[in-house]
Amino acid sequence: MSKLSVVKTIIGGEGHLGVTGGIINDPIILFLDEPTSGLDSTSPFTVVKVLKRIARNGSIVVMSIHQPTY
Repeated sequence: MSKLSVVKTIIGGEGHLGVTGGIINDPIILFLDEPTSGLDSTSPFTVVKVLKRIARNGSIVVMSIHQPTY
């Protein structure tokens, strides 16, 4: 499925399924809100490593990271 074929697709929300995983590949911009929240102490490293690879392949990655106090 091309990027243009999903441009006006509703992402989804309460009562509407919208886009499901795997439909959009190779996004231009990827917004992530605390993608490492709730993970154990080693998994965030893997998540950030994958996001770094996505960014190096030309996508823009925008994310917020919450750092706990300890």
